[in-house]
Amino acid sequence: MLTKFVGALFFLWLLQAACAQRSAIAYIQATSNGNSGISGSITFTETSAGNVAVAVDISGINTAEASLGIHVHTYGDQTDMSGAAFGPHWVGAGSSTHGCPPTAVRHEGDLGSWTVTNGRISQTKVLDLLTLSGSTSIVGRGVILHDIADPCDSSSTGARIGYGVIGYTQAATNNAAQGENVSKLVCRLQGTDNCPNCAGEVYFQEVGSSVRVTAQVRGLSAGTVHGIHVHQYGDVTDRDAGTSLGGHWNPDGNSHNLPPASNRHRGDLGNIQNYDGNVAWYRMDSSVLGSLSTIAGRGVVVHQTNDHGDGNGCDQAGSSGSRYAICTIGIADAALTIPTPTISINNDFNSQDCTAVVDDNESSPSTTLALTMALAAVAFLLF
Repeated sequence: MLTKFVGALFFLWLLQAACAQRSAIAYIQATSNGNSGISGSITFTETSAGNVAVAVDISGINTAEASLGIHVHTYGDQTDMSGAAFGPHWVGAGSSTHGCPPTAVRHEGDLGSWTVTNGRISQTKVLDLLTLSGSTSIVGRGVILHDIADPCDSSSTGARIGYGVIGYTQAATNNAAQGENVSKLVCRLQGTDNCPNCAGEVYFQEVGSSVRVTAQVRGLSAGTVHGIHVHQYGDVTDRDAGTSLGGHWNPDGNSHNLPPASNRHRGDLGNIQNYDGNVAWYRMDSSVLGSLSTIAGRGVVVHQTNDHGDGNGCDQAGSSGSRYAICTIGIADAALTIPTPTISINNDFNSQDCTAVVDDNESSPSTTLALTMALAAVAFLLF
């Protein structure tokens, strides 16, 4: 019986892996170049034929143009709000010559022109060349909405009026990945409705066998302590509360804890607790976070309160409270200058007991047990 049960679980795992799609999403918002009402999303989903379905839903576009160009760009760096830090179009698996679908002589990132109706683009196209895995993957790169139709030649594609970083979608199984050996990552924190004035930047770089994480955050009350974590998804479409980023990045199935515990979630970064005036600083070298390519396209969350670690009564998010600021981790130009904290950093993190458990979308033991029992029931019915 045990052999059949194990066999059933293995069969279900193989079936799940075979059926898993690669998918990614970018939340699109206005750049500083005008057209401030722009918002929406672009979703990329790999088809069974190996192409990618691109679904664009962007509203608030103030234009007289009948169509506008959209392109995937090399970097996902939103720290320059004009979109300039996104760099050029992503060449990737395509040609060094700019063009428009369906021609094969084009950049991988050349998505062509998209129809605007009453200030909105709501259109889906299935395109070749785009990749969601391997060294040419678009995960962690940027998407730009331009102010004119794509000319499909070497002439200017116009001003950059909307932009977003391509992150992992909320999918139970998602084989999308970034395979390029990148040297730096960055994400621009923006406040949720829980902290509208919160803002900042988070930087990632490899230092020896560790990943150095540097952050500066504005809008917090000086002296307060706030949990900071890398989350599983890079979907920031929930601007109200940030729940679309899912739980902590935890591919190893470990329990939550604070650094320097080695058996914690990979995304457990501890707390932001150092201030220079009204600017909060964070810097730590993490030996468990993993390579930069595995976290490109994921998300960062700064929380309402401190991360309590594995204290008694705490949830698997360290009972850190609501989500104050969120961002999608993008690939940065290797030439990006990462700021150095202006103060000394104290990374002395201590677990504390929790008097009240705050659920932050992490799986509780009861949820895990329920899922295990349900899987066992399915396996028994199949065999």
